Amino acid sequence: MTHFHSFLFPPLQTDTSLLQLRPLRISDLVAPIVDGHGGINFKNYYRYPDGLFCAVDAYAAPMREGDTLDIYWGKDNKIFTRVLDDEDEINKPVFFFLPVTNILPGWADEVYYILTRADNTPPEDPSTPLRILVKLDLPGGNDEDPHKPGHSNLHIVQLPRDVIVNGVDADWAARGVPMVIPPYPNIAVRDVILVKWGKASLDPHIVSADEAAGTTPIVITIHKDKIVAGGDGKGLVVDYDIHDEVSNFAEKRSQSTTVNVMSGERLLDEPIIQDSKNGTLYLGELEDRDASVEVHASGSPFKRGDTITMNWEGTTRTGETLPNQQSKILENLPSNLKFQIPNAQVRALEMGSAKASYVLYDKENGTGLSSRHGLAQVKPGVPRVPAPVLKEASNGKVNADITSATVDIQYPGMAAGETVNMAWLGTKANGNPYLYEAQHIVSPDDVKNLLVTLHVPGKHLRVLKNGTLNLFYRVSGDESKWRGLNESGHQQIKVLQLT
Repeated sequence: MTHFHSFLFPPLQTDTSLLQLRPLRISDLVAPIVDGHGGINFKNYYRYPDGLFCAVDAYAAPMREGDTLDIYWGKDNKIFTRVLDDEDEINKPVFFFLPVTNILPGWADEVYYILTRADNTPPEDPSTPLRILVKLDLPGGNDEDPHKPGHSNLHIVQLPRDVIVNGVDADWAARGVPMVIPPYPNIAVRDVILVKWGKASLDPHIVSADEAAGTTPIVITIHKDKIVAGGDGKGLVVDYDIHDEVSNFAEKRSQSTTVNVMSGERLLDEPIIQDSKNGTLYLGELEDRDASVEVHASGSPFKRGDTITMNWEGTTRTGETLPNQQSKILENLPSNLKFQIPNAQVRALEMGSAKASYVLYDKENGTGLSSRHGLAQVKPGVPRVPAPVLKEASNGKVNADITSATVDIQYPGMAAGETVNMAWLGTKANGNPYLYEAQHIVSPDDVKNLLVTLHVPGKHLRVLKNGTLNLFYRVSGDESKWRGLNESGHQQIKVLQLT
Protein backbone atom coordinates (compact mmCIF):
# COMPACT_ATOMS: atom_id res chain seq x y z
CA MET A 1 0.00 0.00 0.00
CA THR A 2 1.16 3.56 -0.60
CA HIS A 3 2.34 5.49 2.43
CA PHE A 4 0.27 8.35 3.75
CA HIS A 5 1.21 12.00 3.30
CA SER A 6 1.51 14.11 6.43
CA PHE A 7 3.07 17.45 7.22
CA LEU A 8 3.86 16.24 10.75
CA PHE A 9 5.91 13.36 9.36
CA PRO A 10 8.53 14.54 6.86
CA PRO A 11 9.31 12.25 3.92
CA LEU A 12 12.59 10.37 4.21
CA GLN A 13 15.11 9.40 1.57
CA THR A 14 15.46 5.65 2.03
CA ASP A 15 16.09 2.63 -0.15
CA THR A 16 13.01 0.48 0.36
CA SER A 17 12.28 -2.58 -1.76
CA LEU A 18 8.75 -3.29 -2.97
CA LEU A 19 8.40 -6.19 -0.54
CA GLN A 20 9.94 -4.47 2.49
CA LEU A 21 7.93 -2.70 5.16
CA ARG A 22 8.34 1.06 5.01
CA PRO A 23 10.43 2.75 7.72
CA LEU A 24 9.13 3.99 11.03
CA ARG A 25 7.71 7.51 10.83
CA ILE A 26 8.79 10.01 13.52
CA SER A 27 7.06 13.37 13.69
CA ASP A 28 9.11 16.55 13.25
CA LEU A 29 12.28 14.64 12.51
CA VAL A 30 15.03 17.04 11.39
CA ALA A 31 15.96 15.67 7.99
CA PRO A 32 18.18 15.15 6.21
CA ILE A 33 21.36 15.28 8.26
CA VAL A 34 24.92 14.26 7.45
CA ASP A 35 25.53 10.51 7.79
CA GLY A 36 21.95 9.78 8.82
CA HIS A 37 18.30 9.82 7.87
CA GLY A 38 17.31 12.39 10.49
CA GLY A 39 17.82 13.88 13.91
CA ILE A 40 15.81 14.43 17.09
CA ASN A 41 16.46 17.62 19.01
CA PHE A 42 15.63 18.72 22.55
CA LYS A 43 12.33 20.33 21.56
CA ASN A 44 11.04 17.28 19.71
CA TYR A 45 12.26 14.84 22.36
CA TYR A 46 10.19 16.61 25.02
CA ARG A 47 7.35 17.92 22.82
CA TYR A 48 4.76 15.36 23.99
CA PRO A 49 4.58 14.04 27.56
CA ASP A 50 4.06 10.46 26.35
CA GLY A 51 7.11 10.36 24.08
CA LEU A 52 7.87 10.68 20.38
CA PHE A 53 4.79 10.78 18.16
CA CYS A 54 5.30 7.96 15.64
CA ALA A 55 3.43 6.14 12.91
CA VAL A 56 3.64 2.98 10.85
CA ASP A 57 2.21 3.08 7.35
CA ALA A 58 -0.70 0.79 6.55
CA TYR A 59 0.81 -2.47 5.36
CA ALA A 60 -0.30 -5.19 2.95
CA ALA A 61 -3.45 -7.14 3.75
CA PRO A 62 -4.53 -8.82 5.82
CA MET A 63 -4.23 -6.05 8.41
CA ARG A 64 -6.26 -7.04 11.46
CA GLU A 65 -6.80 -6.60 15.17
CA GLY A 66 -4.18 -8.46 17.16
CA ASP A 67 -1.32 -7.66 14.80
CA THR A 68 1.79 -6.72 16.78
CA LEU A 69 4.40 -4.10 15.97
CA ASP A 70 7.66 -4.39 17.95
CA ILE A 71 9.75 -1.21 17.84
CA TYR A 72 13.55 -1.50 17.98
CA TRP A 73 15.93 1.36 18.80
CA GLY A 74 19.23 -0.21 17.81
CA LYS A 75 19.73 -3.73 16.50
CA ASP A 76 17.88 -6.30 18.64
CA ASN A 77 17.02 -3.58 21.21
CA LYS A 78 13.25 -3.75 21.51
CA ILE A 79 11.84 -0.81 23.44
CA PHE A 80 8.10 -0.82 22.74
CA THR A 81 5.26 -2.98 21.49
CA ARG A 82 2.12 -1.68 19.81
CA VAL A 83 -0.81 -4.05 19.36
CA LEU A 84 -3.60 -3.24 16.93
CA ASP A 85 -6.59 -3.32 19.25
CA ASP A 86 -9.05 -1.14 17.40
CA GLU A 87 -10.94 -1.96 14.20
CA ASP A 88 -10.71 1.73 13.22
CA GLU A 89 -6.98 1.17 12.61
CA ILE A 90 -7.40 -1.50 9.95
CA ASN A 91 -5.90 -0.48 6.59
CA LYS A 92 -4.88 2.88 8.03
CA PRO A 93 -1.67 4.30 9.51
CA VAL A 94 -1.02 3.11 13.05
CA PHE A 95 -0.14 5.92 15.46
CA PHE A 96 1.52 5.70 18.86
CA PHE A 97 3.73 7.57 21.29
CA LEU A 98 7.14 5.98 21.68
CA PRO A 99 8.37 6.41 25.29
CA VAL A 100 11.77 8.10 25.40
CA THR A 101 12.89 6.32 28.58
CA ASN A 102 15.11 3.96 26.58
CA ILE A 103 15.99 6.40 23.81
CA LEU A 104 19.40 7.74 24.74
CA PRO A 105 21.41 10.58 23.16
CA GLY A 106 23.70 9.60 20.33
CA TRP A 107 23.44 7.61 17.13
CA ALA A 108 21.05 4.71 16.73
CA ASP A 109 22.33 2.84 13.69
CA GLU A 110 19.20 0.77 13.20
CA VAL A 111 15.72 2.02 14.11
CA TYR A 112 13.03 -0.31 12.79
CA TYR A 113 9.96 -2.38 13.63
CA ILE A 114 8.95 -6.02 13.17
CA LEU A 115 5.40 -7.01 12.27
CA THR A 116 3.90 -10.20 13.65
CA ARG A 117 0.46 -10.90 12.26
CA ALA A 118 -2.43 -12.11 14.41
CA ASP A 119 -2.65 -15.48 12.65
CA ASN A 120 0.50 -16.69 14.45
CA THR A 121 2.61 -16.75 11.31
CA PRO A 122 6.35 -16.14 11.80
CA PRO A 123 7.37 -12.47 12.18
CA GLU A 124 7.96 -10.65 8.93
CA ASP A 125 11.31 -9.23 7.93
CA PRO A 126 12.24 -5.98 9.70
CA SER A 127 11.16 -2.69 8.18
CA THR A 128 13.63 -0.48 6.33
CA PRO A 129 16.06 0.64 9.06
CA LEU A 130 16.79 4.27 9.84
CA ARG A 131 19.96 5.84 11.21
CA ILE A 132 18.87 8.47 13.72
CA LEU A 133 20.83 10.99 15.79
CA VAL A 134 19.39 12.03 19.15
CA LYS A 135 21.05 15.23 20.33
CA LEU A 136 19.73 16.93 23.44
CA ASP A 137 22.59 19.18 24.55
CA LEU A 138 22.31 22.84 23.58
CA PRO A 139 25.32 24.76 22.29
CA GLY A 140 26.82 26.53 25.28
CA GLY A 141 25.00 24.37 27.80
CA ASN A 142 22.91 25.92 30.55
CA ASP A 143 23.07 29.67 31.00
CA GLU A 144 24.22 29.98 34.60
CA ASP A 145 23.34 33.68 34.87
CA PRO A 146 19.94 33.97 33.16
CA HIS A 147 19.32 37.40 34.72
CA LYS A 148 22.38 38.88 32.98
CA PRO A 149 22.65 39.85 29.30
CA GLY A 150 24.53 37.33 27.19
CA HIS A 151 24.97 33.60 27.75
CA SER A 152 27.31 32.88 30.66
CA ASN A 153 29.21 30.23 28.66
CA LEU A 154 29.38 32.04 25.33
CA HIS A 155 32.18 34.51 25.94
CA ILE A 156 32.98 37.61 23.92
CA VAL A 157 34.79 37.32 20.60
CA GLN A 158 38.54 37.86 20.87
CA LEU A 159 39.76 40.77 18.72
CA PRO A 160 43.33 41.81 17.84
CA ARG A 161 44.89 43.97 20.55
CA ASP A 162 45.34 46.92 18.19
CA VAL A 163 41.65 46.82 17.27
CA ILE A 164 40.67 46.75 20.94
CA VAL A 165 42.86 49.77 21.73
CA ASN A 166 42.65 51.85 18.56
CA GLY A 167 39.60 50.57 16.72
CA VAL A 168 39.20 49.69 13.05
CA ASP A 169 40.67 52.24 10.64
CA ALA A 170 40.86 52.21 6.85
CA ASP A 171 43.89 49.90 6.89
CA TRP A 172 42.19 47.33 9.11
CA ALA A 173 39.05 47.56 7.01
CA ALA A 174 41.04 46.91 3.84
CA ARG A 175 42.67 43.73 5.13
CA GLY A 176 39.85 42.45 7.32
CA VAL A 177 39.61 41.83 11.06
CA PRO A 178 40.04 38.28 12.43
CA MET A 179 37.88 37.29 15.39
CA VAL A 180 38.34 34.21 17.57
CA ILE A 181 35.29 32.47 19.03
CA PRO A 182 36.29 31.01 22.42
CA PRO A 183 35.61 27.30 23.04
CA TYR A 184 32.18 26.65 24.53
CA PRO A 185 30.41 23.72 26.21
CA ASN A 186 28.78 21.11 23.96
CA ILE A 187 30.64 22.28 20.86
CA ALA A 188 30.00 19.90 17.98
CA VAL A 189 30.91 19.41 14.35
CA ARG A 190 28.53 21.30 12.05
CA ASP A 191 27.48 23.80 14.70
CA VAL A 192 26.51 27.04 12.99
CA ILE A 193 27.93 30.30 14.39
CA LEU A 194 26.25 33.55 13.37
CA VAL A 195 28.28 36.67 14.18
CA LYS A 196 26.74 40.12 14.23
CA TRP A 197 29.07 43.14 13.86
CA GLY A 198 27.24 46.39 14.42
CA LYS A 199 24.53 46.47 11.76
CA ALA A 200 26.01 43.62 9.71
CA SER A 201 25.31 39.89 9.91
CA LEU A 202 28.23 37.74 8.81
CA ASP A 203 27.84 34.61 6.73
CA PRO A 204 27.26 31.46 8.81
CA HIS A 205 30.41 29.72 10.02
CA ILE A 206 30.19 25.90 10.10
CA VAL A 207 32.31 24.35 12.85
CA SER A 208 34.84 21.83 11.51
CA ALA A 209 35.98 18.61 13.15
CA ASP A 210 39.32 20.18 14.16
CA GLU A 211 37.57 23.23 15.62
CA ALA A 212 35.16 21.04 17.58
CA ALA A 213 38.10 18.98 18.90
CA GLY A 214 39.91 22.14 20.00
CA THR A 215 42.98 21.48 17.85
CA THR A 216 42.21 24.47 15.62
CA PRO A 217 40.87 27.80 16.89
CA ILE A 218 37.61 29.11 15.48
CA VAL A 219 38.67 32.17 13.50
CA ILE A 220 36.07 34.22 11.65
CA THR A 221 37.29 37.17 9.59
CA ILE A 222 35.08 40.13 8.82
CA HIS A 223 35.99 41.69 5.48
CA LYS A 224 35.63 45.24 4.24
CA ASP A 225 32.16 44.92 2.74
CA LYS A 226 30.73 43.73 6.06
CA ILE A 227 32.75 46.28 8.06
CA VAL A 228 31.28 49.05 5.93
CA ALA A 229 27.82 47.50 6.19
CA GLY A 230 28.21 47.35 9.97
CA GLY A 231 28.66 51.10 10.06
CA ASP A 232 31.16 53.59 11.44
CA GLY A 233 30.99 54.81 15.00
CA LYS A 234 31.97 54.22 18.59
CA GLY A 235 30.86 51.21 20.56
CA LEU A 236 29.53 48.97 17.79
CA VAL A 237 28.24 45.78 19.38
CA VAL A 238 29.78 42.44 18.35
CA ASP A 239 28.21 39.16 19.48
CA TYR A 240 27.06 35.81 18.08
CA ASP A 241 24.42 33.09 18.20
CA ILE A 242 24.84 29.32 17.75
CA HIS A 243 22.67 26.38 16.70
CA ASP A 244 23.60 22.80 15.93
CA GLU A 245 22.83 20.48 13.02
CA VAL A 246 19.52 19.28 14.48
CA SER A 247 18.32 22.84 15.25
CA ASN A 248 19.11 23.00 18.94
CA PHE A 249 19.67 26.70 19.65
CA ALA A 250 21.76 28.22 22.42
CA GLU A 251 19.55 29.52 25.22
CA LYS A 252 20.47 33.08 24.23
CA ARG A 253 23.07 35.08 22.35
CA SER A 254 26.66 35.37 23.51
CA GLN A 255 28.11 38.03 25.74
CA SER A 256 28.94 41.10 23.68
CA THR A 257 31.93 43.35 23.21
CA THR A 258 32.22 46.69 21.43
CA VAL A 259 34.51 48.07 18.77
CA ASN A 260 35.19 51.54 17.38
CA VAL A 261 35.10 51.73 13.58
CA MET A 262 36.40 54.51 11.33
CA SER A 263 36.57 52.82 7.95
CA GLY A 264 37.05 56.07 6.01
CA GLU A 265 34.21 55.33 3.60
CA ARG A 266 32.03 58.26 2.53
CA LEU A 267 28.47 57.13 3.09
CA LEU A 268 25.06 58.71 2.79
CA ASP A 269 22.70 58.69 5.76
CA GLU A 270 20.95 55.38 6.34
CA PRO A 271 17.33 54.81 5.32
CA ILE A 272 14.68 54.51 8.01
CA ILE A 273 12.87 51.26 8.74
CA GLN A 274 9.69 53.04 9.72
CA ASP A 275 8.01 50.26 11.66
CA SER A 276 10.91 49.71 14.06
CA LYS A 277 11.17 51.26 17.51
CA ASN A 278 14.58 51.73 19.09
CA GLY A 279 16.05 49.25 16.66
CA THR A 280 13.38 46.56 17.08
CA LEU A 281 10.54 45.64 14.73
CA TYR A 282 7.71 43.88 16.55
CA LEU A 283 5.65 41.57 14.36
CA GLY A 284 2.70 41.86 16.71
CA GLU A 285 2.53 45.59 16.04
CA LEU A 286 3.16 45.18 12.31
CA GLU A 287 0.15 42.82 12.07
CA ASP A 288 -0.68 42.22 8.40
CA ARG A 289 0.87 45.41 7.02
CA ASP A 290 3.93 45.56 4.79
CA ALA A 291 7.06 47.07 6.33
CA SER A 292 8.17 50.42 4.95
CA VAL A 293 11.72 51.62 4.25
CA GLU A 294 12.04 55.38 3.73
CA VAL A 295 14.85 57.26 2.00
CA HIS A 296 15.03 61.02 2.55
CA ALA A 297 16.56 62.72 -0.50
CA SER A 298 17.44 66.37 -0.05
CA GLY A 299 20.27 68.59 -1.27
CA SER A 300 23.63 67.46 -2.62
CA PRO A 301 24.47 64.88 -3.93
CA PHE A 302 20.84 64.09 -4.88
CA LYS A 303 19.59 65.33 -8.28
CA ARG A 304 16.36 64.92 -10.20
CA GLY A 305 16.61 61.92 -12.50
CA ASP A 306 19.03 60.03 -10.25
CA THR A 307 18.12 56.45 -9.38
CA ILE A 308 17.89 55.17 -5.82
CA THR A 309 18.23 51.42 -5.42
CA MET A 310 17.14 50.18 -2.01
CA ASN A 311 18.69 46.96 -0.71
CA TRP A 312 16.88 45.07 2.03
CA GLU A 313 18.73 42.14 3.58
CA GLY A 314 16.87 39.98 6.03
CA THR A 315 18.70 37.38 8.09
CA THR A 316 16.70 34.53 9.59
CA ARG A 317 17.56 33.12 12.99
CA THR A 318 19.36 30.25 11.28
CA GLY A 319 21.48 32.62 9.18
CA GLU A 320 19.68 32.37 5.84
CA THR A 321 19.78 35.63 3.87
CA LEU A 322 16.52 36.87 2.32
CA PRO A 323 17.12 39.88 0.03
CA ASN A 324 14.79 42.39 -1.59
CA GLN A 325 15.97 45.05 -4.05
CA GLN A 326 13.85 47.87 -5.49
CA SER A 327 14.69 50.96 -7.55
CA LYS A 328 12.97 54.32 -7.98
CA ILE A 329 13.84 57.45 -9.97
CA LEU A 330 14.01 60.76 -8.13
CA GLU A 331 11.36 62.98 -9.69
CA ASN A 332 11.25 65.73 -7.08
CA LEU A 333 13.54 67.27 -4.47
CA PRO A 334 13.31 67.15 -1.57
CA SER A 335 11.56 63.80 -1.55
CA ASN A 336 10.77 60.91 0.77
CA LEU A 337 10.85 57.67 -1.19
CA LYS A 338 9.05 54.73 0.38
CA PHE A 339 9.82 51.11 -0.43
CA GLN A 340 7.41 48.41 0.74
CA ILE A 341 8.66 45.04 2.02
CA PRO A 342 5.93 42.36 1.82
CA ASN A 343 4.62 41.28 5.19
CA ALA A 344 5.41 37.62 4.55
CA GLN A 345 9.07 38.43 3.89
CA VAL A 346 9.32 40.31 7.17
CA ARG A 347 7.62 37.58 9.19
CA ALA A 348 10.10 35.03 7.88
CA LEU A 349 12.73 36.92 9.91
CA GLU A 350 11.19 36.32 13.33
CA MET A 351 14.01 36.25 15.93
CA GLY A 352 16.40 37.36 13.19
CA SER A 353 17.22 40.81 11.84
CA ALA A 354 16.78 43.12 8.89
CA LYS A 355 18.99 45.84 7.49
CA ALA A 356 18.32 48.36 4.78
CA SER A 357 20.62 50.54 2.70
CA TYR A 358 20.58 52.16 -0.70
CA VAL A 359 22.81 53.21 -3.57
CA LEU A 360 22.39 56.58 -5.29
CA TYR A 361 23.19 56.27 -9.01
CA ASP A 362 24.08 59.48 -10.84
CA LYS A 363 21.85 60.03 -13.89
CA GLU A 364 24.77 61.48 -15.89
CA ASN A 365 27.58 58.97 -15.42
CA GLY A 366 25.98 56.05 -13.56
CA THR A 367 28.42 56.17 -10.64
CA GLY A 368 27.03 54.95 -7.35
CA LEU A 369 27.27 56.28 -3.81
CA SER A 370 26.27 53.97 -0.97
CA SER A 371 24.42 54.75 2.24
CA ARG A 372 24.92 53.55 5.76
CA HIS A 373 22.74 50.68 6.95
CA GLY A 374 19.59 50.88 9.03
CA LEU A 375 19.16 47.84 11.28
CA ALA A 376 16.23 46.29 13.12
CA GLN A 377 15.94 43.17 15.23
CA VAL A 378 12.73 41.29 14.38
CA LYS A 379 10.78 40.00 17.38
CA PRO A 380 7.33 38.45 17.82
CA GLY A 381 5.72 40.97 20.17
CA VAL A 382 2.55 38.88 20.47
CA PRO A 383 1.97 35.24 19.51
CA ARG A 384 2.67 34.93 15.80
CA VAL A 385 0.00 32.40 14.91
CA PRO A 386 -3.09 32.25 17.16
CA ALA A 387 -4.68 28.92 18.01
CA PRO A 388 -7.54 27.70 15.81
CA VAL A 389 -11.10 27.87 17.10
CA LEU A 390 -13.44 24.88 17.12
CA LYS A 391 -16.78 26.67 16.86
CA GLU A 392 -18.83 23.82 18.31
CA ALA A 393 -16.71 23.66 21.47
CA SER A 394 -17.74 25.38 24.68
CA ASN A 395 -15.74 25.67 27.88
CA GLY A 396 -13.13 23.30 26.50
CA LYS A 397 -15.65 20.56 25.66
CA VAL A 398 -17.33 19.34 22.48
CA ASN A 399 -20.08 16.84 21.74
CA ALA A 400 -18.70 13.73 20.03
CA ASP A 401 -21.96 13.07 18.16
CA ILE A 402 -22.23 16.19 16.00
CA THR A 403 -22.36 15.55 12.26
CA SER A 404 -19.66 18.06 11.35
CA ALA A 405 -17.16 20.31 13.11
CA THR A 406 -16.09 23.79 12.02
CA VAL A 407 -12.55 25.07 12.52
CA ASP A 408 -11.90 28.79 12.10
CA ILE A 409 -8.33 29.91 11.48
CA GLN A 410 -7.21 33.54 11.60
CA TYR A 411 -3.68 34.88 11.67
CA PRO A 412 -1.98 38.21 10.84
CA GLY A 413 -0.23 38.58 7.52
CA MET A 414 -2.40 36.02 5.73
CA ALA A 415 -1.44 35.90 2.05
CA ALA A 416 -2.97 34.20 -0.98
CA GLY A 417 -1.13 31.04 -2.00
CA GLU A 418 0.01 30.12 1.50
CA THR A 419 -0.64 26.61 2.75
CA VAL A 420 -2.51 26.01 6.00
CA ASN A 421 -2.04 22.51 7.41
CA MET A 422 -4.45 21.67 10.21
CA ALA A 423 -3.60 18.91 12.67
CA TRP A 424 -6.45 17.17 14.50
CA LEU A 425 -4.38 15.19 17.00
CA GLY A 426 -6.57 13.26 19.38
CA THR A 427 -6.29 10.66 22.09
CA LYS A 428 -8.93 7.93 22.05
CA ALA A 429 -10.62 6.61 25.17
CA ASN A 430 -8.27 3.60 25.06
CA GLY A 431 -5.23 5.91 25.10
CA ASN A 432 -4.21 5.42 21.46
CA PRO A 433 -3.41 8.57 19.48
CA TYR A 434 -5.40 9.52 16.40
CA LEU A 435 -4.47 11.95 13.64
CA TYR A 436 -6.54 13.66 10.98
CA GLU A 437 -5.01 16.36 8.80
CA ALA A 438 -6.48 18.84 6.36
CA GLN A 439 -4.63 21.11 3.97
CA HIS A 440 -5.96 24.38 2.57
CA ILE A 441 -4.47 26.82 0.08
CA VAL A 442 -5.29 30.39 1.11
CA SER A 443 -7.46 32.14 -1.50
CA PRO A 444 -7.91 35.87 -2.21
CA ASP A 445 -11.33 35.66 -0.55
CA ASP A 446 -9.75 34.15 2.56
CA VAL A 447 -7.36 37.09 2.69
CA LYS A 448 -10.20 39.57 2.19
CA ASN A 449 -12.15 38.03 5.07
CA LEU A 450 -9.01 37.34 7.14
CA LEU A 451 -10.51 33.92 7.80
CA VAL A 452 -9.94 30.31 6.75
CA THR A 453 -12.78 27.93 7.62
CA LEU A 454 -12.31 24.16 7.51
CA HIS A 455 -15.06 21.58 7.93
CA VAL A 456 -14.21 18.32 9.66
CA PRO A 457 -16.47 15.27 9.16
CA GLY A 458 -18.12 14.12 12.37
CA LYS A 459 -16.47 10.69 12.21
CA HIS A 460 -13.21 12.32 13.34
CA LEU A 461 -14.96 13.41 16.55
CA ARG A 462 -16.85 10.17 17.13
CA VAL A 463 -13.62 8.17 17.10
CA LEU A 464 -12.40 10.38 19.97
CA LYS A 465 -15.50 9.90 22.16
CA ASN A 466 -14.49 10.17 25.83
CA GLY A 467 -11.02 11.20 24.75
CA THR A 468 -9.27 14.48 24.04
CA LEU A 469 -8.38 16.65 21.07
CA ASN A 470 -5.23 18.74 20.53
CA LEU A 471 -6.04 21.12 17.66
CA PHE A 472 -3.42 23.27 15.90
CA TYR A 473 -2.13 24.21 12.47
CA ARG A 474 0.99 25.28 10.64
CA VAL A 475 1.40 27.92 7.95
CA SER A 476 3.95 27.69 5.16
CA GLY A 477 4.44 30.20 2.37
CA ASP A 478 3.98 29.62 -1.33
CA GLU A 479 7.66 30.60 -1.43
CA SER A 480 8.77 28.67 1.63
CA LYS A 481 11.99 30.63 1.98
CA TRP A 482 10.02 33.73 2.93
CA ARG A 483 7.89 32.43 5.73
CA GLY A 484 9.35 29.10 6.71
CA LEU A 485 7.05 27.03 8.89
CA ASN A 486 4.96 28.59 11.66
CA GLU A 487 3.05 26.58 14.24
CA SER A 488 -0.03 28.03 15.86
CA GLY A 489 -1.07 27.90 19.44
CA HIS A 490 -2.84 24.70 20.50
CA GLN A 491 -6.47 24.32 21.59
CA GLN A 492 -7.04 21.47 24.05
CA ILE A 493 -10.60 20.05 24.03
CA LYS A 494 -12.38 17.21 25.82
CA VAL A 495 -14.55 15.11 23.51
CA LEU A 496 -17.65 13.94 25.39
CA GLN A 497 -20.98 12.30 24.66
CA LEU A 498 -23.22 15.12 25.79
CA THR A 499 -26.55 13.87 24.44
